[in-house]
Amino acid sequence: MKKLILWVAVALLSVCFAACTSSNTPEGVTKAYISALQKGNYEKALRLYFNKGEEFNEQQEQETLQMFEDKMKSSVEDKGGIASYEIQAAEISEDGNSAIVPYTIHYGNGTSVDSKNKTIKVDGKWYLDPSK
Repeated sequence: MKKLILWVAVALLSVCFAACTSSNTPEGVTKAYISALQKGNYEKALRLYFNKGEEFNEQQEQETLQMFEDKMKSSVEDKGGIASYEIQAAEISEDGNSAIVPYTIHYGNGTSVDSKNKTIKVDGKWYLDPSK
């Protein structure tokens, strides 16, 4: 009986953990973005932005990724990398299809920056809004 209770508790914790860490929320997509920047995964960070249907060939995609990486890499590395970050609760619009997510990034050089990400919900999935 004790083993059954233990297994049920583990299963419930797993479900709760998965729900709390989902990137399909405004806070979740913001967390995934900052975490990707922190790890130097600029391609993943860029893919969290909503693509408004523009078609890019492979060369254009690589050029866009390279420009994004160069900009973000120098910005983050110049400040000693991302040491930690905090994400506040999203301010969700009345229609539920957009939100503003305030956050704070603490850099390795001791500085901190408060900012906000604009997010949008498209077909039930949250993205960063490139028109920010």
